[in-house]
Amino acid sequence: MKKHQQRIAARNQLEGYIFSCKQAVEDAPADRLSESDKNTVRDKCNAELKWLDSNSLAEKEEFEDHMKETQRVCGPIMAKIHSGAAGAGPKAQGYGQQLMHLVPPLKKLIKLIAIKYYKIL
Repeated sequence: MKKHQQRIAARNQLEGYIFSCKQAVEDAPADRLSESDKNTVRDKCNAELKWLDSNSLAEKEEFEDHMKETQRVCGPIMAKIHSGAAGAGPKAQGYGQQLMHLVPPLKKLIKLIAIKYYKIL
């Protein structure tokens, strides 16, 4: 059972990262990313979501490999979005705080997805 829970956790982590990247690209200030960077993230995330849909019973290691690959492609672009935020003005520094209200609903959503997934198996 523990192996199954680890597999579900790895899948949820990958899925969460994908949605986080997609949302970050959509919310990114226009001066931070080129259209090419946005398309790179969108294309990678869409490909990974398609893979997830087709491989819901993949092993934990497969999810972890896809996570590493997604981070390799999206990570440098995500860094561009977040670069300069530490030295930015009060408006930019408050951006993270403004998004904190999303954490509880996202945790609830992930829990619901996991519960429904267990029922399928």
